[in-house]
This record gives sequence, C-alpha cells and structure tokens, in this order.
Amino acid sequence: MDDSKLYMKHYLKAGELTGIGKYAPLAESLRLEKAPVESTVENILALVGCLKCENLEKDDEKKWKKLFRKRSAEAILDSNVSYGCSESATVFAAIARACGIPVKFVTGKREGNEGGHTWAEVLIGLEWVVVNPANGKMPYDYRNDGRGPYSVLSKSLDAADSAMTCYEDWQKLEEKAKKK
Repeated sequence: MDDSKLYMKHYLKAGELTGIGKYAPLAESLRLEKAPVESTVENILALVGCLKCENLEKDDEKKWKKLFRKRSAEAILDSNVSYGCSESATVFAAIARACGIPVKFVTGKREGNEGGHTWAEVLIGLEWVVVNPANGKMPYDYRNDGRGPYSVLSKSLDAADSAMTCYEDWQKLEEKAKKK
C-alpha cells in the first residue's frame, strides 16, 4: 500500500472519542451511494446542525471545564446537545468516517486574540475540503472567519489526540499567547 493510501486510511479510523457504536445505522442512513461525496457531507452537516447548542462555558463554567473535549460522539448524540465547536466536530468526524469519508479533526488558535476553534477537513476526491460542523459551512475559510483568522495547531483523529485535549491545555495555550 503506498503512503497516500496509508495516510487516507489513518483518517478513516475512529479516534478515542469518535467511535460511532450504536449510531452506525444512523451514519449508514446518511450515506448516499450514487451521489457525490459532497451530498453525504451535507447530510452529516445537517444532522450536526440539529443538535441543540448550549453555551456551557457561560451557563455552568465548572461543568464545562470538566467536560471540555472529553465527551464521545456517542455521548453527544445520546444527549442531543453540543457544548461547542469541538463537540460538533467530534460528531461530524465520527459519522463521516462511518460513511467511509476520511476526516481530519482540526484544532486552531485565534491569531492575536484569545480563543480557539475546531473544524474538520474531509477528503473529497483527491482534495481536502475544510468544513465547519459548528455552523454547517462547506467550504469553510478559517483564515477569513469573522472571529479569526486562526492558525492550525493540530490535525488529528479527535480531541483526545489533538493539541488541546482538555481545559488545562487550552489555558496553557492562552497563557503562551499572552506572553507574545
């Protein structure tokens, strides 16, 4: 197997938080066999968009710090609630991979300001296309986001192996950015 196929196969694997388990039939129902891959991606973005969004950071900061980048795709789908961009990207990655679409879980840091963002890249044909599961945009321009621009910190399987795996990692990155 050549390097490109190994690389592509890597981004089809479930990460620690992006296993789909009992939601495999849901993922299968979103996959459109004879349609372009973009159509399946749009279906997945629409499903993620149906999750109730709660600003746990504002409403219950203590709980948010504990859960930040810790909930699995299954737990998020069980609750039908997303606590932010990271969770939306987690669900998106899990379902897209279950549909046979390679996905990179991307963590970014806002340039010059506090804050971060998480989005995804999907392989369509031979090109990685940037998507924002938090707002359903495809393609998504993280360099020209209304809140950005963002610098990419990592591309991984999910939050468990990204540059920010927990609230403490985020705080360290924010402190480092303040010193610059």
